[in-house]
Amino acid sequence: DDNLKAWLIEVNASPSLARENPLDRQVKERLVADTLDLVAPPYFDRAIWYEMLTRRSEQRGASRTATGPSFGAELSALLHGDPSCAAGQPPMHTGLYERIAPSPLWQRINGGVKKAASGGATRTNR
Repeated sequence: DDNLKAWLIEVNASPSLARENPLDRQVKERLVADTLDLVAPPYFDRAIWYEMLTRRSEQRGASRTATGPSFGAELSALLHGDPSCAAGQPPMHTGLYERIAPSPLWQRINGGVKKAASGGATRTNR
């Protein structure tokens, strides 16, 4: 936190989202809401998804020359033309999540270490 006090809620491969007390409810409900906002799973049409899967499984059994709509056309129909976030673009909503890297603080902690093209780390002069 702002006073540099470390707080640990829960860290494991399969965290419990049970809300057994008021603090659990306060923290975990916000955590789930913020996570969904951050990930922003797109709405997709399940009927079109089913059609795509059916068509593709039928094409596997048929000859490879069978053609259908392009992947781009299928994806556009599936997502109703709503483009997904481009790779590398920051999320629109982060809630209480805070980006720790890259950031000015990360650069300060990291001491100017940059990854070289060869994969090794190099230190820049300050």
